[in-house]
Amino acid sequence: MPYLSEELYQRLPKPNNGQNSSPSLCITPYPQSSEFNQYHNKTIEKDVATITDAIDKINSHYSTPGVPRHEPVTLYIKSSSSISTLFKEYFELIKSLTNIDNIQILNDEPTVDQKEYIHIATTSDYRLFFKLTDDLE
Repeated sequence: MPYLSEELYQRLPKPNNGQNSSPSLCITPYPQSSEFNQYHNKTIEKDVATITDAIDKINSHYSTPGVPRHEPVTLYIKSSSSISTLFKEYFELIKSLTNIDNIQILNDEPTVDQKEYIHIATTSDYRLFFKLTDDLE
């Protein structure tokens, strides 16, 4: 592999017309993380962490009795408008990694007598619920 890697490195375009670039891949300094700070976006990282945490919580509750495993379900969210927008923005990702077919935003928390809602997760930013269909209650 070293010969192939070196050959590919030699064919890459060099910045500044090759000045100040290493003549060989073997002696090229390893890139430092500080070189990529311009691509670092803390907002996106926080948003993706929120979504992946929610996906983990959703998937862990498919083992809960009464939650259909093979039928798409609707995810109900009680949260601020910014978090609700975030879930809508990442809906396709959530859908592909869980068995969610729709996301609904709740205006009010489900009450104790609304037994069709199954509580999934609570964080400081949101609360997640599944809603059972009539034939599963």
